[in-house]
Amino acid sequence: MLFLVVCCLEISDLIFAVDSVSAIVAQVNDLFLAYSSAVFAMLGLRATFFIIDVLVHMFELLKYGVSAVLVFIGVKLILAHHYTIEPHTVVCVLIGCIGASMLASVMKVEMEKKMQGQAPEDVAKRIEQVKERTTPLTSPFVPVALPAAQ
Repeated sequence: MLFLVVCCLEISDLIFAVDSVSAIVAQVNDLFLAYSSAVFAMLGLRATFFIIDVLVHMFELLKYGVSAVLVFIGVKLILAHHYTIEPHTVVCVLIGCIGASMLASVMKVEMEKKMQGQAPEDVAKRIEQVKERTTPLTSPFVPVALPAAQ
């Protein structure tokens, strides 16, 4: 069964890559840049998913920040022929949306704790709680202990 799951994942990665290449080639004039960015996107897609998955469990409102980033990118692509948004503005918006959602999540948790009369949690405790909720099967990057050589 695991083999079938891995095959499905790889096929979906291949479909994503083919779709991405056509979209990037339409936007970028340099073909080397377009193809290399598609390859790096395909290689980093699964790793990024697991990182965001852990962060969404840690920061409750992060999903809204990620959705705001996706809406911003969509609007940027729609307006690309009429108006050019400077790269530093894009970076500021991306960092601002993600950072604001993370900060809002921390503030929300702390405000809920104060309303309930509890002491604020330590960051290390929150990380341990996330680790307890995730299983080794949710991430392919969990190291596996190899048997000792004899």
